[in-house]
Amino acid sequence: MNKIQSGSLLIEKTSLNIFAMLTLLFSSTVFAQWGKVELTIRDAGKGLYSAVDLKGEYSSGFWIADEGVVVFDPTSAAFSDVMFKEIRIRTDKPIKYVIYSHNHWDHISGAAIFAKHGAQIVAHADGIEHLMPNKNVTPPTLTWSGKKSTLTLGDQSIELLYFGANHGHGMTVTRIPSLNAVFVSDLVVAKRVGYLTLPDFKPTAWINSLEEINKLDFDILLTSHDFGGGSVLGRDSVMEQQKYLKDLIAAVNASFEEGASMDTLGKHVKKHMQEYKDWAKFDEWVELNAYRIVMEMGIGY
Repeated sequence: MNKIQSGSLLIEKTSLNIFAMLTLLFSSTVFAQWGKVELTIRDAGKGLYSAVDLKGEYSSGFWIADEGVVVFDPTSAAFSDVMFKEIRIRTDKPIKYVIYSHNHWDHISGAAIFAKHGAQIVAHADGIEHLMPNKNVTPPTLTWSGKKSTLTLGDQSIELLYFGANHGHGMTVTRIPSLNAVFVSDLVVAKRVGYLTLPDFKPTAWINSLEEINKLDFDILLTSHDFGGGSVLGRDSVMEQQKYLKDLIAAVNASFEEGASMDTLGKHVKKHMQEYKDWAKFDEWVELNAYRIVMEMGIGY
């Protein structure tokens, strides 16, 4: 396993499938179905794309840069097989990097096809240190540590940013300065409440990390899930996510002040959070979200 090193790539000529070119002229969203996985390919501009599994609610992304392709979060083998074909419709440039966001299997189990074609697999050292063994997760070939590192593709760069423990291990926010774009996994899911009991999330650190993300220079935000809120977003989605978490904490505090017990807390919180009743999974998960807040408030976990 190597540490990240800067380097230049050979410029390769792009060849596009003619049919794909015509399709892309008429729509920025392309529906692709190969085998059992169906993806929506959303064009974010400047060679940046979001790939969304219509059934599984996961999204990934790829960037066709001047001198190669970069892939973010290769969700699963089936997902990545389709994404690889979609990349090849658009370009024959080499796939240079696959960037793992963090150590959770559901986001990084599809890198094999890209590694087979020569891609370097990139991950934060903390994420790899805490990666549970899984035969479907391709080990990284480049690791980095600390708060920031940079990959290069010719005269273009990719910033890898770590804001500390917030969700999982080694959570990496990827920024592409030349596009004014970021890829953020799990920390922002538009118009959806938190997942179940917010497993492996640290709520206060999560809020602080969202504040750090908001300080970055970007116009385009790609995310790793789409429950109907979109996967190509803007800065407002970061702040909306942060507001939800702050409101959730306030709702828990208010509920206890009203005399709620642990048994009735969820129902109290739900009443306070009606502003979010139209968000995905509100009825199923918002009460569960509240108990994760209690764990952090009560025992520091």
